[in-house]
Amino acid sequence: MSNALRTSRILVFPILAIIVAIALAATAPTSSSPTGSAPPASDTSTPTSTAPKPATTSTPPTTTTTTPPVTSTTTPPASTTTTPPASTTTTPPTTTTSVPPPTTTITVSNLKQLRSDGVTTIPTGDYSNGPEAIVTCDIAMTTSGTGSGTTDPALPADTTFSAFAAVTYKVYVECVPTSKALTGTPTHTVAVTGTSASITLTGLIDGELYHWTVYASDGTTTSKTVSYGGNPETDTDFICGNPPPTNQPPIISAPGQFEAGGTIAIPTGGSVVGTQVYLKAMLNDDGNSSCLEVELAFNGAAFSGTPTYTSPLQANGQATIIAVLPLGNWAWKCRARDAQGLTSNWMSFDVNPDTAPDFTLVAPGGGGGSSGNNYNKKSNTSFCPWGIGGSAGGMHSKSALIAALAVTLLAMAAFKLRP
Repeated sequence: MSNALRTSRILVFPILAIIVAIALAATAPTSSSPTGSAPPASDTSTPTSTAPKPATTSTPPTTTTTTPPVTSTTTPPASTTTTPPASTTTTPPTTTTSVPPPTTTITVSNLKQLRSDGVTTIPTGDYSNGPEAIVTCDIAMTTSGTGSGTTDPALPADTTFSAFAAVTYKVYVECVPTSKALTGTPTHTVAVTGTSASITLTGLIDGELYHWTVYASDGTTTSKTVSYGGNPETDTDFICGNPPPTNQPPIISAPGQFEAGGTIAIPTGGSVVGTQVYLKAMLNDDGNSSCLEVELAFNGAAFSGTPTYTSPLQANGQATIIAVLPLGNWAWKCRARDAQGLTSNWMSFDVNPDTAPDFTLVAPGGGGGSSGNNYNKKSNTSFCPWGIGGSAGGMHSKSALIAALAVTLLAMAAFKLRP
């Protein structure tokens, strides 16, 4: 081997040792001293394996590389900025108004009762003029409150709403005869939308007297029951049907005067034995109920227009009054009066003057009797078989009887004295 090759091999090993030493020094950990400076690095001698040197070659000295100390930098603490506390604004509590739950009220008013034309009012207690009647009323709904029942400061505590024109109601009418009590049970019902109602009352009885009430409901709220008329519930509100025709005065006809018993007629100006006489007349009234009224005038007295006798009310036909009177001359008039108080005109028994007697009452035995009386009404005189008469209607005086007895005795004496 040549010398040059040997020399290159010898130099390779020291170089490699130096490179390894440098590498180890670079990777060795470092520690900080209390003052923050690193201590000087220890010299590291890397043993070098050397081959036997030739006698003619010297090994160069090993170069030591010192690693500079690592300088530790102390970072100052971060400066802390204190943020002042945020200012707090205190909001006062909100004042609220407690709104009550809504209150709904339904009212019924302005009650009317109409005839079947729907226009003509039936006066209280009057006739419906037909088999039906129509009743009407107004309906109003009022709601007090907001309608929510919640607390709402934006709304007042009591707000009123009215005129619920689109609400549908049921209207209930109870219409029964006045003779029956109202029980609250409807007899007629109608559904309406709006603020007024009209109900036709059907099924009524002609001539019956009725009273009625009404109330309304929207299905939730019900109105109070209202009675028509403001009159007592026992009074009549209307009468079903047509009223009777306008009352006309009764008619009187065929007056007659009769002896006691009522069968033997007394002629105009005739005399009757006793104190009783039957006075009769025919009555005719549109209501089929009337009576006979009689006024009697004694011995030519004037009539006053005040009845002396009145018969009971009766159906159309002949009425009779039995009059008991003092003896003497009597004239009479008669008229008819109906149940409503209307009267006919006064009617005289005969066409003779009112001051002339129509009949004369005489005592028994006085030549009385309507058949044997020769009373002359026009001269107001009478006669008797003995020529003694006067205004007493044929009744004899005591002197007449004595004279007749004397004549009889004289006749008998003359008969006995006859040869």
